[in-house]
Amino acid sequence: MTGESRTLDAILMLRPGRAQTYGDARKGFTTVAALWNAYLAGRPGGAAAPISDIDVPVLVALLKTARISTGVAHHDNFADAANYMVLAGDLAFPADDKSSRAK
Repeated sequence: MTGESRTLDAILMLRPGRAQTYGDARKGFTTVAALWNAYLAGRPGGAAAPISDIDVPVLVALLKTARISTGVAHHDNFADAANYMVLAGDLAFPADDKSSRAK
């Protein structure tokens, strides 16, 4: 068995349970796109601005939020979303730079 066929087998094994876990893929990805577009458009510079290191964990948290919105709740989606936002906060406000914190 080649690496390519092992990868395909792994993908096909996971696919049937995906809908049960996260709901309809198209609906979920449409929700993710809407959340990401709203977030990216609202940043300084709008959607055309380059994605920053702080944006990445926020976008992943929005992915987790989209999964929560499907009504198929999983504890780890809530925990993951919260943790990604904490990471974004850590990047936005490094511990050694208290002057950048909003007052």
